Amino acid sequence: MRVLKSWRRFVPVYLLLCLTLGLAVLPGCARDNDEAAGSITIAGSTSVQPFAEMLAEEYARRYPDRPPVNVQGGGSSAGARAALSGTAHIGMMSREPAESEKELVPTVIAVDALALIVHRDNKVVD
Repeated sequence: MRVLKSWRRFVPVYLLLCLTLGLAVLPGCARDNDEAAGSITIAGSTSVQPFAEMLAEEYARRYPDRPPVNVQGGGSSAGARAALSGTAHIGMMSREPAESEKELVPTVIAVDALALIVHRDNKVVD
């Protein structure tokens, strides 16, 4: 149990570090044109959106001279469409890519788990 608790503390720090480093490198990958001076757009999954907004704020705090990060919701399918069409630099998805989205390169930034909790007085059979 002790290992699980220490792992839970480590995961958010690790994810923040990975995304911050990824966002720090992203501007260097842009082409030398007017678009490079604009913002970095991240769009998609509304379940990932709060986490991405937190990371975008941290990125802006650490790198005030870099392009701002614009985070938008819309759902996983909208994120995939935005990434495929080029209207977003990063598409957020909280599901596996569909066959039509296979050209995207997925990078896992978090894994979530669901738990059903029922009070013992409730008559749940299965």
